[in-house]
Amino acid sequence: MIIRRTSEVIRLATAMSQIQNSDALSYKDKIDMLNQSYLRLYSDLNNNGDLYYVKEIAFEEYNSQEKEHKFKLPNDFWKLDLVGYRGTMGDIVPIERAPNTTQYFSGYRLINNELVFSNYFLPGPLVVRYIPQPQTLTFPRNGYKISGPDIQAAYDSLNDVIILGGLGDITVIDNHNGARRNTAVEGVFVLAVSAGIIYVVQETGILCFDFELNLVSSFEGTFDLYAHSIGWEEGVIVSVSGTPMRYVSGSEPKESEDYWNFLDGMIVKTGHSFIYSDNEEARDISDIFQSADSFVIADPYIYINQSGTVKVYDEFLPSDMAPALVGRGSRKGLVLAAEVNNESGYGVIFRDFYSGLNMIGYAADTVLNYPQNIFFDWLITDLAVKFRIALDIPTGELPALEADYHDTLMRGLSRDAYQTARINNRYGRAFI
Repeated sequence: MIIRRTSEVIRLATAMSQIQNSDALSYKDKIDMLNQSYLRLYSDLNNNGDLYYVKEIAFEEYNSQEKEHKFKLPNDFWKLDLVGYRGTMGDIVPIERAPNTTQYFSGYRLINNELVFSNYFLPGPLVVRYIPQPQTLTFPRNGYKISGPDIQAAYDSLNDVIILGGLGDITVIDNHNGARRNTAVEGVFVLAVSAGIIYVVQETGILCFDFELNLVSSFEGTFDLYAHSIGWEEGVIVSVSGTPMRYVSGSEPKESEDYWNFLDGMIVKTGHSFIYSDNEEARDISDIFQSADSFVIADPYIYINQSGTVKVYDEFLPSDMAPALVGRGSRKGLVLAAEVNNESGYGVIFRDFYSGLNMIGYAADTVLNYPQNIFFDWLITDLAVKFRIALDIPTGELPALEADYHDTLMRGLSRDAYQTARINNRYGRAFI
């Protein structure tokens, strides 16, 4: 598997464009151009039938008596690939999309991120295959300092929003929209974030805010000061008198295991034991958490804070990323939060005992892992063209080279349509 990080793609594009003064383009300029190139390639690959990015979800509720029925699509939904129902032999029977301008009596419509059916009745569970929102890169690997003395944090990498918890208030740093918001919260609390909702858990109840800090819902009760998000699945896990419960804003709470979605399965915590299980195995990973003062689980990484040092595990194996987190010299600190949406190219919120809070980007940009060199060749060449245009330098033969790489990549898709998935990184999926 080929792994090239953002910095290498930019370096090679700079060299290919033969820019004499690369400082004329800021880091943000280069990242914006790389995002533009990747978004085009993402769209082209999907439009040409490459199913690498496609996700599948199933709705078990069907045969409703309601005349009109709605199904909410996931928060990372971008485009539909297929809507159908699971047949008796396990196959998927497609359902046609209804016209948008006239009355309809069968099929579905897509309205406000919901599938809407008229005269809803299916002989099997509804199945939706969709293309998720493309992932992009936002900030340099060396990170930046976050002002404030806050002692806890949560991070939504999909929207690039940081939530900080202090004594008596919470602060939302919306990097995507360049906004910073604050609201008072009385008493002690813990916080978690899931699907664009901030859960503030107090001993007497749970407050649910959106990123604008509007109170959207709340729960009354007696709670332990314990909460965490569970990854790509909506909702958080809280503790009620020592019993784990799953809470989703606007829904009734449910009894639950204390779990985190991780890789192709989940990590379940029972007492002091941690068990990872998927469809093939169950393994005890409790030794990773032994003697931990605190920990953060964010697929595919586990961060262990112990006595002011950080240990990082990548898919249960020790990683050498910890020195990058600690930074200069022998500085120590701990990880407060990490990306929770299975994103890439972002990083963690790290409290350095000397300099305070920092957002640190260090992870390899695995969204760009593609086992065909031509994928990177096109990205680099397209970026080189953009660099020269931005600096008002003649592009020469670069556009012709870019067009050739793109044509080669697109024509290569049909040659492996019936083979196993070409994408073998942690985002890879294959459908039969």
